[in-house]
Amino acid sequence: MQKVFEFQALGITMDFANKILDILLPSYIKIDVDGIEHLVLKGGFEVLQTVKGLLIEVNDDFHEQANLCQELPTLTGLVLQEKRHSEMFDSNDAMGVGHVWNQIWTRK
Repeated sequence: MQKVFEFQALGITMDFANKILDILLPSYIKIDVDGIEHLVLKGGFEVLQTVKGLLIEVNDDFHEQANLCQELPTLTGLVLQEKRHSEMFDSNDAMGVGHVWNQIWTRK
């Protein structure tokens, strides 16, 4: 792969952004970051305790990450309501997406 350009980006956690930037807490969060969802959840543990709902895309082939993506929302009081993906993923898994699921979490 040929590198065309490069740039630096600053990444901060949800909890840090909430404390330092004094931004409003979200009611709902969607996370789709291809493999580091568990790290995003860890960095937003306090924020997750206040949200009404969470949508997160998780690849069950990555066992450690998938387990943490179950454990962390549960610890914040969220409950898994639904786990699904497009039916086309089941019929043709040539792209290796058959184990990628959208999880919908809500607060009871």
